[in-house]
Amino acid sequence: MTIPRKKPSTFVPASYQRSDEWAISKVKEYLTCKGYMIIEKKTEDYELDIEAEKGGKKVFFEVETKTGYSFTCEDDFRFDTVSFLARKKKWANIGFWYIIVCRETLAFVMCSS
Repeated sequence: MTIPRKKPSTFVPASYQRSDEWAISKVKEYLTCKGYMIIEKKTEDYELDIEAEKGGKKVFFEVETKTGYSFTCEDDFRFDTVSFLARKKKWANIGFWYIIVCRETLAFVMCSS
């Protein structure tokens, strides 16, 4: 099933902060359980959301929240594709994991950039 693309919404700082912080905290909990050391940011820089280290290697993560499209795994994730924001292209050479967290189920899907 292909979902029609919609026009990007206007940036709403309060909504971003509420959703972004929640999703990032859930992913940080998961990564910590998997043995990653989270490298905390001093301030919000609107760059990649999480920098972590495991086995001497730095790994980067971009985290988004999906609300209203409940999923529990890749099999019931209703979108055939995901779009990376154009401003994230500058990290193409280092690579990062793109993670979408479901607000309703706490499940997430992830793919390597």
